[in-house]
Amino acid sequence: YSPSIVTAIAENQTNKHKILNYGNGNYNIAFNNNSERLISVYDLKGDLILTKNSNDNNYKFSLSNNPKGIYILSINNNGYRLSEKIVR
Repeated sequence: YSPSIVTAIAENQTNKHKILNYGNGNYNIAFNNNSERLISVYDLKGDLILTKNSNDNNYKFSLSNNPKGIYILSINNNGYRLSEKIVR
């Protein structure tokens, strides 16, 4: 059993999401809509770790093969850009 922890909740008029951290390097981003968005993760040096275009309401990704540390999650959606710190 691995409990999930909500690490961030962000919203504006049309874009809402929450980031679930399962504590083992696995994450899930739950969105309130299925519009096209670009999801990217960077390390603190600015190196791109992963990038994906997605229109799913739930996007799962893993950093379990990456070193523990702080990463930056970037979500771009119809002119709405959000950057969140996530901890591995």
